[in-house]
Amino acid sequence: MKNFWFDYTDVKFEKKLSIALWMGCTTALRRPELAARVYDVIYVFENVTIFKNELCCGIPSFYAGDVEGYLKSLQRIIAMIQDKKIKVIVSPCPSCVRALRELPKIFNISLPFKVFHVVEYLWDILSKRNFDLKTNRRIVATYYDPCGLGRHLGVFKEPRLIISSINNVELVEMKKSLNESRCCGSRGLYLGLIQIELLT
Repeated sequence: MKNFWFDYTDVKFEKKLSIALWMGCTTALRRPELAARVYDVIYVFENVTIFKNELCCGIPSFYAGDVEGYLKSLQRIIAMIQDKKIKVIVSPCPSCVRALRELPKIFNISLPFKVFHVVEYLWDILSKRNFDLKTNRRIVATYYDPCGLGRHLGVFKEPRLIISSINNVELVEMKKSLNESRCCGSRGLYLGLIQIELLT
């Protein structure tokens, strides 16, 4: 059910790769067209595989106080990723990145793979290769720091570096940005949990 976003892209998926895209429940279920665009953008720079049986990252259980449930989910995910010999996980979902990269540290669990948010991964590629990114008209842009990516993961510089690397794009900061960025009020994971519950 999570993979109906496949219908929104024409890109053919390859199976035997060491880098995998982990879409996350909220992106895959609520915004399948966004999931497809994320894949399309990544594919321009790097070929990545996907999981046709992608599991929930387990962070809803953790936030609900079910630590045991989260740890069980994490162990299943680790086993699945190891089975496919994946070395790098890339995700557009800050909650998934937190569940698969940051929370395991609390429990002294070492992971046999690396986890990146998509903007971290894209900037790593752009900073090492000579891509000429440009737009034909001048654009003044700003960037909003979402709570999950900013305050929770500390990812502030990469989105700005990506925007600033595009010719003819001027980045202007909001009055409240970085750690002082205002919450969007959408309740993030909690709204997503309600939607997922309705879908299932």
